[in-house]
Amino acid sequence: MEYHDTILRVRYAETDRMDFVYYSRYFEYFEVGRAEYMRARGAVYSDLESEGIKLAVVEATARYKAPAKYDDEIRIRTRISRVTKTRVFFEYEITPSDSDRVLVEGSTEHACIHDNGRPRRIPEKVIKALGVTEKKEI
Repeated sequence: MEYHDTILRVRYAETDRMDFVYYSRYFEYFEVGRAEYMRARGAVYSDLESEGIKLAVVEATARYKAPAKYDDEIRIRTRISRVTKTRVFFEYEITPSDSDRVLVEGSTEHACIHDNGRPRRIPEKVIKALGVTEKKEI
């Protein structure tokens, strides 16, 4: 699948005493990228939740290669790497907005669950909105 790009500017509150983006903030950036990826494909997360469809994060990773700093404009590159009957796997790259130099790369794995927290199959309409088919992993 292709990447979806989201541009953000690093805010002062997202940095540490060294003027670098604090490491845990990248997971928030991943969330922004994921929400915008889904929105661009017609799967608005708040709409899914109102229908009782939730994608719970069950694993998250990040590999830090170089820091972003206060006031940097960054690009969050997001794509789906794989889909199963009950899971969606996202990959991310954080780069300067004017470069392909990767600052941080990461991934998240999401389990589809009911409102009560029990696992469920990913509904067909969600799979279609994300541009994949349930019958094959991508």
